Amino acid sequence: MSLFMQENIDCIVQLPHGKIQGHILRSENGKNYYAFQEIPYAAPPIGENRFQEPKEPEPWDGIRSATRNEVVCLQEMPIPSSLRMSEDCLYLNVYSPVS
Repeated sequence: MSLFMQENIDCIVQLPHGKIQGHILRSENGKNYYAFQEIPYAAPPIGENRFQEPKEPEPWDGIRSATRNEVVCLQEMPIPSSLRMSEDCLYLNVYSPVS
């Protein structure tokens, strides 16, 4: 059994760099919460940004989907994994109860 069940209810929030679309999920105990995943925290630490202090993320137009985690930071895995890994992993996940 899955810990979370998707309710398929979307919500849009305006951030300083653009709009994001999250969704409402329901926990195993039946409580609804807002979920926003992979919100850019900083510009990707790749290329000339590698080994530098984090820089502001670039603003975006339109609505950015924040409904799933697609990339994880590079790491050694104890067993082979199909996870997509990248050094571009300066993202936040934000969860908040629905009141």
